[in-house]
Amino acid sequence: MVYRIRRDHFDSTHLFKEMSLMESEVTIKVLKGLEWFNTNNINAVIIGGAAVCQYLEERTLTPDIDFLTDDIDSIKDKLGRDEISYTKLASCGGKPLGISIPSFEIDLLDSNSGNKELNKYLLRKGYQITLIAGYIMKIISPEALCIMKLSISGREKDEKDAFALLQSRVLNRTAYLKIIDDLRNSLKDSETLKAYSGMIKQLNP
Repeated sequence: MVYRIRRDHFDSTHLFKEMSLMESEVTIKVLKGLEWFNTNNINAVIIGGAAVCQYLEERTLTPDIDFLTDDIDSIKDKLGRDEISYTKLASCGGKPLGISIPSFEIDLLDSNSGNKELNKYLLRKGYQITLIAGYIMKIISPEALCIMKLSISGREKDEKDAFALLQSRVLNRTAYLKIIDDLRNSLKDSETLKAYSGMIKQLNP
């Protein structure tokens, strides 16, 4: 099978451009991974850098795709069935985070790590449907992505992404505040997150 990047196979022009700039070997791995996910009906939501590139034109794409899933054990079984190797992902402190699939350039984060309530929300309704490389995929909504980035402490890159999203004219203020209200008991500083809504620039406030 020939794996190629085509503009009409993407909803996001910028994500298409960024993926087309990847080294051909990496591109083929990612496309094979997306195909495998699609064929195996993997329940997962794209988060991380690829999601930021979906919404922000100034963001460059890191050479891997991050997914969030609540079905990691089943995915491991399917990978084992197809003899596809994976390695464990862990935090700096050694806490399990998920798995990495080198042959696909894909990382899978387990929804049971980190903020479980936020992760469950993302998988249940904090996503949009989009076309990526010809495949229908779930991708985190820009509002949920911004809140996720703001909730990660100590990482300059995440803060930069979050504030860029706030000023991008991509976020909907009402949707942003609705997520915070829904998750008010599981977010560390919901009042500060609410205050950031004043920075949101949108076409139709």
